[in-house]
Amino acid sequence: MAKLLFNPLIFAFLSSMMLNAAYPDRYYKVGKQIPVEQLQTIKVNTVSRMLEESGEAPSHVVVITQHDIKTRGYVTLKDVLKDLPGWEVNDWFYSEQGSQVAVRGFQGNAFVLLMINGMAINEPSSGNMVLRDDISIRDAVQIEIVYGTGAIMYGKNAVSAVINIITQHNYHIQDFKAWGGYGTNNTKEGTVSFKTFFGMEDRDVLSLSGLFHGLQSTPDNWSETFPDWYQPYKSSLEAYDMPIEPVRINNNYNSHIRISSEHASLSLFYRESKQSAAEGAWYGELLPDEKSYWQDRTFVADLRNAIRPSDRLEFESSIQYNWFDMDKGLNYLSPVFEPEGGSPILYEFKHGVSNGITIEENLKFFGEDEFSVITGLSFSYRNMVSKGGVFDENLGLLNNQNSPSPFNQVLSPIVTGDYYLFGGFVEAHMTTGKMKMVGGLRLERYSKIADVQLMPRLATVFTINEKMLAKVIVTQSYVVPNTTIDNLVYSNDSYLDNSSQSNLAERVMLVQGNYVYTNPKLMLSVSPYYSQYATILTAGASRIGYVSEDKLDGNVGPYDYLPFADSPFIHYNYDTGESHIYGVDFYVRYKFKSIWGWASYSYADSRIVDKTKSISNLEGLPMLSNHNVRLGVTYEGFDKRLIVTPSVWFKSTPDNAIDPVNLTDQYKNPYEINLFASYKLGKYFSVYTRIKNITNHKYATKGVTNYMPQETITILGGVKIDLKEINLFR
Repeated sequence: MAKLLFNPLIFAFLSSMMLNAAYPDRYYKVGKQIPVEQLQTIKVNTVSRMLEESGEAPSHVVVITQHDIKTRGYVTLKDVLKDLPGWEVNDWFYSEQGSQVAVRGFQGNAFVLLMINGMAINEPSSGNMVLRDDISIRDAVQIEIVYGTGAIMYGKNAVSAVINIITQHNYHIQDFKAWGGYGTNNTKEGTVSFKTFFGMEDRDVLSLSGLFHGLQSTPDNWSETFPDWYQPYKSSLEAYDMPIEPVRINNNYNSHIRISSEHASLSLFYRESKQSAAEGAWYGELLPDEKSYWQDRTFVADLRNAIRPSDRLEFESSIQYNWFDMDKGLNYLSPVFEPEGGSPILYEFKHGVSNGITIEENLKFFGEDEFSVITGLSFSYRNMVSKGGVFDENLGLLNNQNSPSPFNQVLSPIVTGDYYLFGGFVEAHMTTGKMKMVGGLRLERYSKIADVQLMPRLATVFTINEKMLAKVIVTQSYVVPNTTIDNLVYSNDSYLDNSSQSNLAERVMLVQGNYVYTNPKLMLSVSPYYSQYATILTAGASRIGYVSEDKLDGNVGPYDYLPFADSPFIHYNYDTGESHIYGVDFYVRYKFKSIWGWASYSYADSRIVDKTKSISNLEGLPMLSNHNVRLGVTYEGFDKRLIVTPSVWFKSTPDNAIDPVNLTDQYKNPYEINLFASYKLGKYFSVYTRIKNITNHKYATKGVTNYMPQETITILGGVKIDLKEINLFR
């Protein structure tokens, strides 16, 4: 299939180089400070797939510039999100997801769409945005964060936010940079990025850019930093003559290469991450061991071409291939003991792979009197082996969560699924005087869901005067159920396809406002919102039939079902109810002489209507903080050779948090104080340091089921080489 696809794609790409169409420079000059009063005039392309000022875009947009990235010391996307209003990032949430984000009360990475230059890199089978330390942003020109659903442009799962990392802004750039650093916890990082071009005339220019990034560490030893919390694990390990010191892993790599002409581009992206599987998410159930890890990888190839036959028409075509794989060797170490061995066993030999192709055709029409229309069609195909067992040459074929122990029950067997999506949309933009009105609708039919999904967007942008503007946006979107939470029935290893006709989709309706005031020294943004999150799906499982004969005395335990007996295992989902989420974000950016600063305060809360009365923890946000505060300030001195940026974040303890065992003090009032500093030694060299959690504060945040310890102080120092003034490539 790959050969059949890429031959015509390469032909189309090379053919497009000969087309002659000029596009304006999209972004501000690289690395320059943008005046505060111009932050609302930054050009963005993510909201409507058309170039527009961020203040006029039909959504609330926050733009992180290259100057922000440089002066705040951001390395990965996770660093950026921790400083944004309305976001809550929980590190070490669960090894299978890495860090989890919550955006305005929506908990889960599947609600966020992540793109690099318009290329989506979410995991195809579940839609989860990958978020460990494996998405470097050091070569980004700007990062566009769109709050609220972007479903009308991007379809399913673009619910709580859309992120687009822009790495290239024009075609006459010659640049080479390298970073290298080392720090506590054996932290090592290295990054190389480059940009160059070929040709002298605009229509002949071919631009090439790339980035290679790696970050490794052995995070702090929780047996030492949180000894009270670790004591139960230590006692369990000592009882079975196991090592008492945990081994933790955090290895991350990513790279992307982009070649582009004035209207065509080919982008390649690869990431791989390996992390300890035993974070302690379940008290007393996951044990740390060097053999217990989670590892996955992603590869994405994206080809797109734009043709502009006139000033009023533009055609854009794109095709994308996305591949995701879970390492076959990963497993967890569990205290589910073998009856005869008397020691913990490795279990959950999970594996899954998914790949697919998305084809899109878009047409943009630019009329007179500030009128424009964009319409498009899309088709996606996904082939998925959802997270399940793996074939082991010694153990044979294992089911998901089925170990060599004879006492494990059978969950979802390995099932290969083919899924198809057909979508189409149209949206119109019209500006009259000081008012801009936007209206559109997207329709999607996804084979996992019974009904056609409707995703409208209505927006009004009103420019009050040169300093003030106001937006009101109403949107609707939907979330695709994870492949492991389908409405399916299994009978042991056999899949019965007679119950997948009533698959449901989680739906989200959002009303948000955005009110902005700017002057030469200050930008103030206020963004209230209300969301209705309906058809909340919860996985259910039940087992009927026989158990082993020696367990008929009534004392049947959870591991007593025979894996291959004639007793069907039913795996299904159901509509739990709906959630009503409301809140507000305040965001401030300011400049005073050589000082740049930012601050934000976010409040979110929810009320959940429980249809089944089966879930006890439904009041307020689901284990999330109601209050989040961010503060930061950057000082540039000595002719901008010195940069110092201290920052702090603070979040309140969730009201509905379960009191964690032996973390009573640490789970209250999580906060961090961080510091970045750099100094330019000469024309090409700089030194820098990053200190995370400078006060060595011990705190815990939400894990997959309970609270988990987070890393304490980390100190790293490094060197940056910037050779943009040296002609390396030409």
